[in-house]
Amino acid sequence: MATPKKFIDFLAELSYSITRAISWVLLTSFFSLIQVFFVFCVISLRKDSDLSLEELYRNGSLLFFSAGLVTNISIDYCFSRADFSLPKIAIGLVYGIFPVFVLIMTIFVYSACHFIDKNQIDMELLRKYQITILIVSLVQTVVGKTLMFFGEKK
Repeated sequence: MATPKKFIDFLAELSYSITRAISWVLLTSFFSLIQVFFVFCVISLRKDSDLSLEELYRNGSLLFFSAGLVTNISIDYCFSRADFSLPKIAIGLVYGIFPVFVLIMTIFVYSACHFIDKNQIDMELLRKYQITILIVSLVQTVVGKTLMFFGEKK
């Protein structure tokens, strides 16, 4: 049975790891999405262009951002010195299978954006797929980085 001191230490380390993971995701997101922010700024300054989220979904920027997040976590894991006390199946799922799944979904949705006629594509469905991929990728990234930070050798 764990002592209250060990439990409090565990919670403190866990909250510190989660905070670091969220900070990592926010910083990575900021620098990864600079191109998208720049495009929105340029479009908003031009008088002859409309700011359109539909175009953001059609060009796949969010998809590649999501793919970049999950692959970055896998690469970080390969070079990590963290001491993982998780079963190998959990490690394989978080850092291997899941990123491959996101990459396959990204390729599928991106291909649909560019190979299906603009008038035939269901933009609402496309938006839902991209937002789902983005949210799932962000959650996986926070979990993956939290595990890495939690398992770091001090």
